[in-house]
Amino acid sequence: MPEQKHIGNWSGKTAGILCDEKSLPALLRELLRQKSWESILIESDINSLKALRHTNTINMFMIVDSPSSPATESLRVLFKDARCRLTPTMIFTSNISTTDLLIYERLFQVTPSPKPITYGSISTCLDRLIDQWSQPAMAVLRKLAEISDDQNLDKKLEILNKLLADPIAMPIALASRTQIMLSSGLIKEAEEKLLSLCKVTPVNPATLAICGWFYLSAKMPVHAMRFLEKLRTIAPTSVLLNLDLASAQIASGDITKALNTLHEWARRNPGNEAVDERLARLLVADGKQSQADSYGVKRAKIQKCAESWVALEIKDGDQTPTLKRELNAS
Repeated sequence: MPEQKHIGNWSGKTAGILCDEKSLPALLRELLRQKSWESILIESDINSLKALRHTNTINMFMIVDSPSSPATESLRVLFKDARCRLTPTMIFTSNISTTDLLIYERLFQVTPSPKPITYGSISTCLDRLIDQWSQPAMAVLRKLAEISDDQNLDKKLEILNKLLADPIAMPIALASRTQIMLSSGLIKEAEEKLLSLCKVTPVNPATLAICGWFYLSAKMPVHAMRFLEKLRTIAPTSVLLNLDLASAQIASGDITKALNTLHEWARRNPGNEAVDERLARLLVADGKQSQADSYGVKRAKIQKCAESWVALEIKDGDQTPTLKRELNAS
């Protein structure tokens, strides 16, 4: 079988599927079976998916985008973990923008397959992912994903540093190195290494993106905004980058600026569910439901978000103000 030459050097062949849709898992599992892969289905619990990675039960992620489980949110949670960041990942996305498909592939370093999903499109994308991750430098990254971060940490960082010289492995190696250093409390050292790299490659989109995400994780949103704004000038139509920039603006406490960023994008690109949802949540969190029409948000969506806030507060018995909740979520 042609596939065997691609996957023969993989230490394991089990995909973890994150999907809350009813019909897709059967299609995905059948395709994987035909390519000699096994699969484990997780409907919504991202922590269960991470646990499977940490025990080396799975060797690949398949993330299905849906309104109730956006792929971008799943990726952000997963990729805060260095071992997950080193794991081959495919997403099935509702966002068919050419710009954002490129951003998924070149910045997130995942293999995107736009919906609607067909057997042929999945097969093509899976073959592409396996080809990419079977290359020597990428195979090293896969091996590193199998090693706990508290084992041979110095050696792991040394290998990741060497892989920065490989143009294909560089974005993932850089992101993983940065995440390991963050998790180890080496925030200042991670920042110095990132800024040093930025001087060498000042307009590299992958470096700019990792700097922005680093500063968001390190709770330095003003610095994050600087890099994300530079990144947005490269791809101004990207919904992913505009959502990231809005997250940095929220974290900095400038809710009005975040609302304006999202509204301006939505005005030029109407009908995006993720942006409309974020706008509605922000308006409710900031007590500006009455301004829904000004921001082009439907009253029904505002009402739904408001009900969700109330239900959450009743369930948790939490008296935390809703604006603080939204800041923490970002």
